[in-house]
Amino acid sequence: MLKRVRKSVTGVAKALWCHRVVYAGAALAYGGLCVGIVDKELANQVLTGCYIALVVQRP
Repeated sequence: MLKRVRKSVTGVAKALWCHRVVYAGAALAYGGLCVGIVDKELANQVLTGCYIALVVQRP
């Protein structure tokens, strides 16, 4: 019973952590785009990389 709870909590924690990284990457790309540090193509590449990392991390 305790192993199942631990496994479930670990799975939820990994999913939340990965979502945080994706949202941080999206905010970074959007902020860089607004300030003019990055162009639209680079911002799209950063977002694509973040979403790929999200999909790969899922069990």
